[in-house]
Amino acid sequence: EKTQDDSSFLYALVNNAGIIVPGHFVLFDDLDGFQRVLDVNFLGQVRMVHALLPLLLKTKGTRIINTSSTMGVTAMPGTASYS
Repeated sequence: EKTQDDSSFLYALVNNAGIIVPGHFVLFDDLDGFQRVLDVNFLGQVRMVHALLPLLLKTKGTRIINTSSTMGVTAMPGTASYS
C-alpha cells in the first residue's frame, strides 16, 4: 500500500538506468530487443517522473537529472538498438 503524508518531499530524481541489446540492425528477426531498450532507457525515465510527479511538483527547487551515454552520439558496430 502506498502512503504519502504532508511531510514527504523529493529534492532530486536521478534517472541513471540503461541497457544494451547487441545486434546489427539488418540481422534482427524481430523488434523485441529494440522494444526492451526503449522500455528501459527511455520509458523507464518517463515512468519514474510520472510516478513521482506529485512530490516533484510539491518540492520547491526540485531537480530531474537524466543521464545518457556518448553512444547516442558516436555509435559502435552491433549496437543499433542502443544508439
